[in-house]
This record gives sequence, C-alpha cells and structure tokens, in this order.
Amino acid sequence: MSTASQDTVEEGNIRSLLQQLAFLTEEFKAQRSFLARIPDSILTSAPYKDSVSIRGRYEILLAREEDVNRKVIEHFASGSRDAVALSEQSGEYDSLDVIDLVDRMIEARLLNVDRLQSIDEATWSRETVLNDQAMSLRVWAYRMVLQDADELREIAVQFSEQKVTFRSDD
Repeated sequence: MSTASQDTVEEGNIRSLLQQLAFLTEEFKAQRSFLARIPDSILTSAPYKDSVSIRGRYEILLAREEDVNRKVIEHFASGSRDAVALSEQSGEYDSLDVIDLVDRMIEARLLNVDRLQSIDEATWSRETVLNDQAMSLRVWAYRMVLQDADELREIAVQFSEQKVTFRSDD
C-alpha cells in the first residue's frame, strides 16, 4: 500500500470502518433465502480449473474471519507489539450446509466487530508487524473491508455466469 493511500486510511473514521465491517453481515443475511434455493451442484462447482466454487468462497471468508481476523484483533487488543505470522487455516466445513456457513460467518463477524468496538483509538493507530509488514489496526480493518468487497464481487460474478435453477420449495 502506498504512503498516500495509507495516510488516507489512517485519517479514516473508525466508526465508518466498523460500519463497513458490519455490512458484510447484512449482505449475508440478505443472501440466505437466495442461497437456500440454489442446488448444491451449483454452489460446489468451480467455474474454471483451479478456481474456487461459490461455497468455497464462503468457506474462505469464514476461515479468514475465525482464524486470521480474530487473531489480529486479539493481538492488537492485548497491547502486544510482537510480530505475528498469519495464515488462513482451512476449517472443517464439510458437515455444514451453505446456510450454516453463512450463519457462522455472521456470528464470527459480529463477534469481531463487537471486539473492535471496545478497542480504544490509540490502539487503532498503533502499528505492529503482521506477516513481516508494519501496519496499524486501521489499515488492517480497511484491508478487511477491501477483501470483503473482492469476495462478494467474485461471488456475484460466479452467480451471473451460472445458469441458476432453483430448488423447489417442497
């Protein structure tokens, strides 16, 4: 990230970041009834070789929320200045249907947003090293917002490229 864009993020309003982070839960709530009507064959098929299915994208979002974002938030909240190496762990999500994935994502994000709301402004501005890169919590939260937008866009593109037939309601 360039210094100019980082400066913009640093001056950004924490409340706006929190609202954007919470928006993902509203988007997922809106998608629930739509997703419930789509056959698993569409949700689990990847559009291209070595690409990710729609369900896979929801799994990525959930793993990122539970494994990475929660760890970063707790790291900042603890006051630690130690460097942190982050990696997304692939969770065990096979037993969950897509609605359960979405519900768990909503729950994880709301928990993380609640935790972020309790963090003081000085902590939001303090830098730490995450994956060998110094950044503040504000920059991290901004990147979370951008990642959410990217994933939601990819999901929308995949839906637009599919011939979607809905499940019957019986």
